[in-house]
Amino acid sequence: MHKDIYGPGGKLFQMMHRLKTLKLSSLFDNLTHMEFITLCTLERFKNEKQKEKMKISEIAKSTGVCSSAASRTLNGLETKGLIKRVSDSADRRTTYAELTDKGLEVLSECQKTMDGFFETVFNRVGEDNMNQFLNILDMIYKALTDEFEIRVKTKE
Repeated sequence: MHKDIYGPGGKLFQMMHRLKTLKLSSLFDNLTHMEFITLCTLERFKNEKQKEKMKISEIAKSTGVCSSAASRTLNGLETKGLIKRVSDSADRRTTYAELTDKGLEVLSECQKTMDGFFETVFNRVGEDNMNQFLNILDMIYKALTDEFEIRVKTKE
């Protein structure tokens, strides 16, 4: 039974991989997956930290990519007029990125597209099934993180 749930090729890992391969950004015109993730990261930072701009290194860390990959993504967003880069007046080595009005507009349209997409999916699955799935997924996540912590601590 356990071989069907975990392990190389197990159902859990297969499903996680299948979900990861969904590139929801393909629902948007002229925006790559990483560009979408970066725009969302900038907006989340703005809302949570109440700051308009974010260091490039913070963007890289938040999106899970190296600084050079984050810079390439930001180059594309800047070319499209969705973000602008600003140098720190006190330390010219530090560069920030911030959303432009056009970037906020594009992100708002993307969020409307995503809302409609997920509403349709959730309606197809059913509210009760969706809530049950999310509760179980949350339990799995908590169990995974707890077990991960235990195993990492025993290695130290």
